[in-house]
Amino acid sequence: CIIVKDLSRFGRDYIESGKYIQKIFPMLGVRFIAINDGYDSADTENSTNDFVLPFKNLINDSYCRDISIKSRTNLEVKRRNGEFVNNFAVYGYMRSPDDKHKLIVDEEAAVVVRNIFNWKQDGWNALQNYRTGFKTKTKAQWSAVAVLRILKNAVYTGVLEQGKTTTPNYKVKVRIYKDESKWARVENAHEAIITPAQFE
Repeated sequence: CIIVKDLSRFGRDYIESGKYIQKIFPMLGVRFIAINDGYDSADTENSTNDFVLPFKNLINDSYCRDISIKSRTNLEVKRRNGEFVNNFAVYGYMRSPDDKHKLIVDEEAAVVVRNIFNWKQDGWNALQNYRTGFKTKTKAQWSAVAVLRILKNAVYTGVLEQGKTTTPNYKVKVRIYKDESKWARVENAHEAIITPAQFE
């Protein structure tokens, strides 16, 4: 027996929820109860349950879709306004304690970032940069890929580039890369660690 508070707690995808409740559970002999919706699969005398169930699942699905669209729109507006909306700040920056949507320079890490760009300008490649500057322990704390990621990130020039990936919709969680023309790119969004010329 599976007991849930209401149908939305079981699932918001009306096709999958309906398949489990109306096909899989009966086939397996599983009783399903949704307390607030007054649904009990063992109550065979109440035929309206089977009629109303798909509509309730569809409404739950539509609600989820609506929230997803509003959330995406809200994030896009914040990105276009130059607000930082990612989960974590990149190395060299941290969130401002006064405004979590603003990046400020992490001075200790910024020294390392400047060194990486200076070493690159001196002709070191990412692998030399990593070996000479960071591989001080048996197991390295850094990798050449991490160094390259820093060298290719325009955030260090004060440019905020966000919204580089997306998902097809709220049901599919696979990330896809957006064309660069569709990124949210804001100049002078925060203090730069290096100059644009040095980045180029």
